[in-house]
Amino acid sequence: MEHTISLSKKIIKVKIGIYSAVLIAWFLVSVLAGFFAIFHTLFITLFLLLIIRRNIKKIQKYDDYSTSEKSPVKIRHIVAEIFFTIMAPTVAGFILIVSTALSLKLPTVSSYVPLQYRFSKTYIELICGSNTDFLPDELPERIKFYHLMYFPGCMQADSQLIFDIITNDKGIAEIKKEAEKLAVASFDLEKYNVDNENEEVKAFKEWYFKPDDHGYTNDTIRPRTGTAGKENGRGTIYIISSNGDWNHQHTKSITINFDTNTVTYGA
Repeated sequence: MEHTISLSKKIIKVKIGIYSAVLIAWFLVSVLAGFFAIFHTLFITLFLLLIIRRNIKKIQKYDDYSTSEKSPVKIRHIVAEIFFTIMAPTVAGFILIVSTALSLKLPTVSSYVPLQYRFSKTYIELICGSNTDFLPDELPERIKFYHLMYFPGCMQADSQLIFDIITNDKGIAEIKKEAEKLAVASFDLEKYNVDNENEEVKAFKEWYFKPDDHGYTNDTIRPRTGTAGKENGRGTIYIISSNGDWNHQHTKSITINFDTNTVTYGA
């Protein structure tokens, strides 16, 4: 098995480039999408940094020798080098996915900066497969508070999405206009908080949830009203859709608190 130090150094440099690209890509995706997996992000970053450092040291050792016979490091066949080059980031990714999945942290999203919105929304749609049509395409110009939290479904549990923003009167007016277009029903927030089985809600259930062939329907509706629903004030809950399943209930809604200018998108 004949290999020159020159060829080995070139291969190692390519490996360093690949590991660096993987590291940068992982970091950018984690930050922009708003992954709530700080420990795992640090773990995978440290893992790749150690691999890069190890390969840099190899090159430094090669530089001290002029022939392969004097090489202080093992020179692998080129096929083996390619194999290990691919395997290292693959193993790192596998460890990341398994460790985060076991702790139910991936693909949980928790973003706090409006700049992350598009990336978080795209990730939830493409990777997690959740429909986000009821979320706004564009955020209001003025946002005083922003927090998007998404937790994927686990076993029989459905996914959860809570998106809270606080904006100005202009932003509220824009969101209200869009919510009215999408809504199949709307409830007074204060009335719903006091009695979530008031006449308006009962009338909506009777109209919206159709009985099955046996005349039975699970007419459960529990919109996630988030911050907007927890604060006192005049408001409206706009129901976008609901499956009516008491066991795996899933309702999409937009809650607007007009006194605090708080909006919660819930699903």
